[in-house]
Amino acid sequence: RSTKLNEITLLGEFAEGIFTPKRLLMDAEQFNASGLGVMNLVSDSLTGELRVNIKRNQNNLSALKGRVIPLYFSGNLQQLAWQLTPPNLEQPAQ
Repeated sequence: RSTKLNEITLLGEFAEGIFTPKRLLMDAEQFNASGLGVMNLVSDSLTGELRVNIKRNQNNLSALKGRVIPLYFSGNLQQLAWQLTPPNLEQPAQ
């Protein structure tokens, strides 16, 4: 499934094969988002956080309208892993 973005703004700088965005903004019909992270072309990896704000009352998302949802991502550029908890927080033992 894909989402059509109305606008994306990405400003940052490259240094020694590493891109660090200073500003990442996205806007779509259903949500807007801002983010930060590091793209390392030397190690072919990406880590960061995307803060998604649900704008529209869409199907099962009505309870999330107006809330900011942090999505954390990391991994190989071709196989990113997404999660809702920061990667540096340990999960409680079960």
